Amino acid sequence: CHDVGHPGVNNPFLINTSSSTALMYNDKSPLENLHASLTFQTLRQEGMNFLENLPRHDFQKIRTKIIDVILATDMVHHFSLVEKLGVRLSELSDKPLIVDTKEDRDKMKTSQQDRRILIQALVHMADLGNACRPWEVYR
Repeated sequence: CHDVGHPGVNNPFLINTSSSTALMYNDKSPLENLHASLTFQTLRQEGMNFLENLPRHDFQKIRTKIIDVILATDMVHHFSLVEKLGVRLSELSDKPLIVDTKEDRDKMKTSQQDRRILIQALVHMADLGNACRPWEVYR
């Protein structure tokens, strides 16, 4: 869903041409905001919402995470994401990834931050990696 409805141009093009998408999202990650919006518009269609039986709170948490991950694919965030991931990975020997967090709020918060960075980085890498495929596959 991170590229649904992609028009084949980039954010700078949309912004510089004052496209309706750029105007709708006030020049802030217009493509990524479009992708997130279309994802949830699709879920509103009959028979498409595989999350419909979740409690409202759980749905909102998942929605927030999906939007966060999609917005992180904007190349404007590339270097800050790479830096955050690099810093966290360099700390692994002193501060390993945390498990068994249910009883400790501090551990839980650190674990949530780690998972957020990791999922953002993984989806961003998948997004970039798509262009590295052989031309016959990429087309």
